[in-house]
Amino acid sequence: MTDSRRREITITTGSRLHFGLLRSAVPFGGVGVMIDRPQSIVSVRQFDHWQCDLNHAKRILPIAKRLIRWAGTTDLPRCNVQILDATRAHCGLGSGTQLSLADAEAISRFMG
Repeated sequence: MTDSRRREITITTGSRLHFGLLRSAVPFGGVGVMIDRPQSIVSVRQFDHWQCDLNHAKRILPIAKRLIRWAGTTDLPRCNVQILDATRAHCGLGSGTQLSLADAEAISRFMG
C-alpha cells in the first residue's frame, strides 16, 4: 500500500555558546553550553525529486550523500530540504555544527 500523505519533518535546534577550546588541533574539543536562541530550523518535505536550499547546498548535499551510502543506496531521497532559519556563521554559537546536525537528523528521519 502506498502512503499518499505528504510527509514533512522539521528539526529545530538552539545554539552552543562556546566558552573555549580544550584542544585546538583536529579533532577539536571545547567547552560550552546549549542555549535556546538563536535557533536553526530545517524542514524536509516530500517532493518529486531531490532538491535543497541552494544557499546551503554545499553543506546539505555531502550530508545527504553520506546518509544514503550508510543506508546502502545511491539514490538521493525524493525530498525538498529547506533551511528556514539559521544562526549567523562564525559568531561563537556553533552554528555550523548545529545546522549540520539538524540537516542530518531531518534527512535521516525523512528516510526512515
